[in-house]
Order: sequence, then structure tokens, then C-alpha cells
Amino acid sequence: MAFFQSKNTGVSAGKSLLTVFRILFVLLSVHFFLNIFVNKWGGYSYYMSFFDFLPDLSLAYILWIVMVFAITLVVWLMTYCVAKLLPVSLQVVRFEHLFGGLLIAVLLRMAKRIFFKDVYLSELTGLNNLTLLIIFILLVVCIVLIIKNVINRLLYGLENGISLLVWFFALLIIAALPLSFISKIDYDSQSVPVVNCTDISNPLIPPSMNNRFASYPNIILVTMDSLTSMDMQSYGYNRPTTPFISKWSKDAIVFKEAYSSSNWSPPSVMSIMTGQRVWTHGVWHRTEIFPVKKYEQNFPNLLKDNGYDVFGFVQTTYLHPVSLGIGESFSVKVRPQSMWIPKTWWFDKLSMLFMERPIAREMVFESNTIAQLIIRFRPDIHVIETPSEAVYSGFLDCISQYEPGNRNRPFFAWLHVLPPHYPYLPPAPYLGFFGDEGKFVSNNEQELININKEYSDEMQPDVDILRKRYDELILYSDRQFELFMSRLSERIDMSNTIIILSADHGESFSNGFRGHVYEHLYEQLVRVPLIVKLSEEGKGKEIDVPVESIDIAPTILKLAGIPAPGWMEGRVLLPSLEGEELEIKPIFTMQFNENRSLGHLLTKGAVAVRERNYKLIYYMESGKKLLFDLGKDPHETKDISDDEPLITAHLMELIRDNLSKANKKITASSFNK
Repeated sequence: MAFFQSKNTGVSAGKSLLTVFRILFVLLSVHFFLNIFVNKWGGYSYYMSFFDFLPDLSLAYILWIVMVFAITLVVWLMTYCVAKLLPVSLQVVRFEHLFGGLLIAVLLRMAKRIFFKDVYLSELTGLNNLTLLIIFILLVVCIVLIIKNVINRLLYGLENGISLLVWFFALLIIAALPLSFISKIDYDSQSVPVVNCTDISNPLIPPSMNNRFASYPNIILVTMDSLTSMDMQSYGYNRPTTPFISKWSKDAIVFKEAYSSSNWSPPSVMSIMTGQRVWTHGVWHRTEIFPVKKYEQNFPNLLKDNGYDVFGFVQTTYLHPVSLGIGESFSVKVRPQSMWIPKTWWFDKLSMLFMERPIAREMVFESNTIAQLIIRFRPDIHVIETPSEAVYSGFLDCISQYEPGNRNRPFFAWLHVLPPHYPYLPPAPYLGFFGDEGKFVSNNEQELININKEYSDEMQPDVDILRKRYDELILYSDRQFELFMSRLSERIDMSNTIIILSADHGESFSNGFRGHVYEHLYEQLVRVPLIVKLSEEGKGKEIDVPVESIDIAPTILKLAGIPAPGWMEGRVLLPSLEGEELEIKPIFTMQFNENRSLGHLLTKGAVAVRERNYKLIYYMESGKKLLFDLGKDPHETKDISDDEPLITAHLMELIRDNLSKANKKITASSFNK
């Protein structure tokens, strides 16, 4: 018997519910797999095989079907009740017609997302989203009225025609169940809560040898996410964004021109941890999606092998030691979620349950039509959900428990705080401190200016205001760092503690680009602070020679009395403390996001090299070259590549030569595998 009947009485409740589920089950399953294989797999395949992808795909599909069932109940209840409650004069409009209208709306939406995903109707028509929604609803109503008499036959045919597909997708669910339990990363089993740092000991070093290490310094590396030195008062910026750091660094070694290895977090932080450039360590993908396999060439591992206890308090999953493949090098590594403000909205809470399965989480809770519709109703955010003080307090609580039983053992701690990373929403009284306090004061407002994208000249005034919010978040970060240093001095012996302050990369508000990632390597994106505060007082000095973040690793090892291994490409920066001049060397920074990470050659992205005052940015696919004289043009406003062909050719030769060497290593590595 057909579930959709031609009688005016329509269908029964039970039959209509089953029919709605069958049709939505098939249509939304088709939508799910089209979205995955048309929009998603192409990106994931850059750094994983399909067999690596399959467990998360399986979990995502199961979660998707659960969502389909919930949607079915809502759709059925709405349409069936409306159909039953319609007045007698409208009895010609039955459940079938209402449900048919919803299906038409879903199909139109699917077609738009699949075939016209880069077309934005609001930009094309100039109409706001509410007006477009009303027009869309009216369009669907008109279609239903026009084909009302044939909808019943169409639905009957559709229901009978999908029987095989129903069984096919049902079998996929059965096959997906065992695969969905396979997980590549487990922060819970490899991390500890914030305050559980008692009885920490390095199993490689017998307790009887503790006194041997009493003179070794404690070393704390603080990295702030997306902090460009070009917006820091202590680096000459015109706004008072870092009053404490400016004062604190007067007795420190300040490297005035330090460069990150890349313009976004995973590759640049991996370079800090390894002392290797990006084309050497090969990490340029989203590590929270596909964690790096065990990577032993990292300086925390060497510290641990030489008697140090190693702490990792990292406020983001994509930089967690486990994600970077260096988890075994840390005695304590804290779950990132324990340093976040708990989510309060139901959809976010549901999403948080799958933090250790980021691909499935992204596919189900972020990047699909249904999730995007739900997210539109999410409460706006007016203050950051990752406060710096959560990292600092967690570490201080930990070290308070650690210190009494291990006071003769040195430690290294890496503290990575997410501010001033986007969104730029510091708490009061910082928000609005630099003016225009009523604009871009919520997450939804800030998203109006494209994140990590290029922008037109007409948008520069708005971008300038957004930069004020960013600067206010730096001011907040400066204050939290000040409070941390004050509290730290109450807990440990600062006379034998070295503090290093840096960042993973910068943030751009100029050159027609806002944010980070992408392919640009302008100064705002790659210039970072590097300040080394030694335990001895009176060691203040400014170093003008350009240095790189890969120099941090060998420098820390030198401070700990450990020789740098040959696989490190950075150099020790300590000769500058003795009055010696650092040798001027070419500085490299790079972005390879569009390259595959499974032994493929580097053919896409951008590489920049600086030698003395000249900096060349080379865009690999287009062949575009930009040359700047940073001595005369520090903000990179004028390309002089045509005016200085010899310098351009020389710097291009440096890039090509090093790229060639990197690709030869990739080829050799792939061959040996």
C-alpha cells in the first residue's frame, strides 16, 4: 500500500512518519556524501590516505543519521500538525503538499550548495538575508501551488523508487559502526587535568641524581598566538599596547627583528619545537585533523633526556604536543579544553563531546547545510572564551604542587596562550580602550569583515577599527602576563629561571589582507617578538640582526648546557650576550598549505627570504615576485623588483636553491620508505 494516497483524507500519522524518514534518510545521505567527496575529501586527501579518513567518515555518517532522525521528527510534527489544523477552506492543502514544499526547499538548497557554492546572493542582489529568505519561501510556495496536483504522484514515485537506496544506506550504517570506534588521537589518556601535577618525576633520571641538576636553570617559554611585534609598544608601535612588557624587557635581550617560520600556527610552532624550517619537518597541515606521527627530533625531548621535567600548557588542540607528534617529550601535558570557558549553548556542548574526533566534528557540527542553519541561532559572543589567565593559573597551580618534592630538579615549561588570536574580544575594561568602542564588539560583527581573506581599499577604515580591537586584546594579554610574572615570583626561585617570550606568527591588517594563514608573507604576518629574560640582572640589550624562530631551540639547549644536534637548522643566539656580533644570514619564512604532505614535492605556496634590508616574496604557482627595501619601506608599500633586477635574481636564486634541496630530501625520504 502506498504511504501517499490520492484521497483527500491524506495519510495516517504512522505511515507519514515512516515515509518522511525514508525520504529524508535517502536525500540527506546523498547530500552528506556529495558534500564530503565534492567539498571535503579533496582537502583531507592532501595529508591522509582514505583508510586514515574512513574511521572519522564512519563516525560522521552515524552522527549525521542521528541528526536526520531528529530532523525527521521535527519536520513530520510540524507538517502533520499544520495539515491537521488547517481550516476547512484550506483542506485542499494536505500533509503531502506541505512535505513536498519542504523537500523542494531542501533540493533547491542542495543544488545551490553543490553547483553554486561560491555564489553569494546577498552580494549579487544587494538584499539582506531576511529578505532573501522571504523570497525563497514565496518561491517554494508558488512552486507547490503550481504543481500541487502532481506532488502526491511524485512523492509516491519517489518513495517507491528509493527502496534500494534505503537498503544501501542502511548497510553503510551497519558497516560504519565498528569503524567509528577507531580513533587516532586521545587527549584524555595522554594528558592530565590542570591541577594534577603531584609526584612528577622523570623516569630516565634516578632521584639520587637530583642534586646534580640543582644548578641547571628553569626555562619557561611563553608563546602568544597571532602576536605581531609590529603592534607592540615595546617594538616601537604608536599605541601603548604592551606597557608591562616594555618595562620588563629593559633588562632582557630583545631581538628587534625576529621572524616566524610560517604565517600560521602548526608549521611555525613545529619549527620552534624542532629548530627546523617548515620544508624540513614537513608539517604544514591542520594537525588537529590529522596528528603528526611520532617526531623525535624536538628540543623538549632532549631536555627530558638530560634531567629536565617538561611541562606543556597549550590552549589549542592544533598545537597540543600530542597533535604535533611530540607528546612523549612532555612529563605533563594538559588537555586544551581544561583551559577554555565551558560552552553554554546546547549545540556547542554537543560538539565538544567529539573534540578528539575533529574531522567528524567538523563535518557534522560545522561545515554542512544543517549545521550552518543551526549555528545562525547561536548566541553572539562578546568576550573571548580562551582567557590567558586560564593557562597561567593552571601552570602556577601545577608548579605549586610540583616544587616542594622536586626543588632540586630543573624544569622546562611551554605555555601557549591563544590571545590575541581572533576573535578580538578582550573583557572590560580593555574593549574600546583605543576608541570606536561601539564597533566590532562581538563575534558576529567581526565576522562581517572576511576572516583570513583579502579585502578592498574601501574596507580599510573598517579594518583599521578592527585592528583597534586586536590591539586591545594585546593590551589585555600584556596585563595577564604581568600578573603571571608577579605570581610566578612568589612560587619559584626567579634567580635561576629564564623566561622567553615569543609568538607563533603575526596578524595582518594591511596590504589588502586581514588575518593570517593564506599565502601572504608580509611583515605583519611573520614578524614576532623574541625576548629572552635571563636570571642575571643588568643584561638588557637590543639586537638588530634579523633572527628566526628556529633559533629558539638551539638557544634553549645552550642555556641548559646541552649541545645542539646536527639536525637543527637554527643557530645559538647567545654570542650576542658576550658582545659578539651575530652573523647576518638569509632569513626564510614560508607557506605550503596547498601541498600534499605524503612525500609530494613542494610546488605550491609562497616563500620569502630576507637578506640585510631586502626582502623578496615569491608566489610559487603564479611566479609573482615582490621585492621590498625594508630599510626605506618597512610596511612594504612599494614593490621594487623591476627596479632592482640583480637583487631580485640573487634572492630568487637563494629560494630556488633551498627549495631544490628540500625537494631532493622529500624525494629521498619517499624513496627510502
